[in-house]
Amino acid sequence: MSLVSCDADRLAGYYATTTYDLGELVCKTVTGDIYRSRDSQLVERYSTLSPYVFIKQLPDYLNSAEAVDILDEYLNKQNSIDFLATVSFLELENNRKLLIYDLPEGEMLKDYISRNASQLSYQQVGFLLINLKDRLEQLALVGMQHGRIEIDSIYMGKEGHLYLLDSAVVATKHELLRQDILSFEAVPNKEATTASLEVCFGRETSVRDNVFNLALLAYQLIYASHPYEGNNSVQALMKKSQVTRLNIMNDSQWRIFQKGLAFSAESRFASLEELIEAILCVNNPDGAKFHLVMNSASSFKETIKSKVWWVISASLGGALGAMLVSRHFL
Repeated sequence: MSLVSCDADRLAGYYATTTYDLGELVCKTVTGDIYRSRDSQLVERYSTLSPYVFIKQLPDYLNSAEAVDILDEYLNKQNSIDFLATVSFLELENNRKLLIYDLPEGEMLKDYISRNASQLSYQQVGFLLINLKDRLEQLALVGMQHGRIEIDSIYMGKEGHLYLLDSAVVATKHELLRQDILSFEAVPNKEATTASLEVCFGRETSVRDNVFNLALLAYQLIYASHPYEGNNSVQALMKKSQVTRLNIMNDSQWRIFQKGLAFSAESRFASLEELIEAILCVNNPDGAKFHLVMNSASSFKETIKSKVWWVISASLGGALGAMLVSRHFL
């Protein structure tokens, strides 16, 4: 178990030097490795929802004072939309920095898939994307960009709530690039293998960039492989790569990923609703169309009324089953 010494808790004003056990490594990610800790001091100080906390180590580019100030702003914004969970900043000796998450009991999506030893169906992935779409809209309301969600960053509470453990980190890097605080790189987000060309180049994130991101996640979740063999979109374009068509894909399934993962933004689905509808309907034998109903007043509110209720098999169980049932359509 890895031990670290703490000399400053930036948000809580806690300055006593002590030793914390980061616990088990849950997953390695390009935005910072994630641990699950049952350290009694951390749990007592940060956790109200479960007997553990999740800890994310921050990348080196967030070590500057400017970066930390921007990160603090985004953490406050993220906490304003997380009704059941909070994230705090913890600064350690040797300039090491962590995020501490107080999350309801649940598991990482990656762990769920590994535990069940199977990929997800188009229907299951469609409903997961609805939740991710809701989350992106909530982040946008408080001025936070994403565009590069990874499977490894998705956490699911047992009651069906979904959390992204890299939102503040990604939004901070977007802002650092916008303000030219980070040193120049031709492809500043080259590590983002789920992102569109525009996001890899550090540009503003648009709806069509989110379409690319969620289409790539869908491909990975359904087929357990990367459409560009692990390359980011810039590398794929330079190699003149095409989205890998697997033998088990039919023509309709193939067209979804051709369109969702097009290098040209104008060639992609125009909205996340269109992408999700295509995924939900691709295997529908009668070809019926379902239209997502959006509440224009607020994306926080549930959509109202339904003509069709999708019920996910009870065999899903756990967090994913709770998340995917009873979504509304017209």
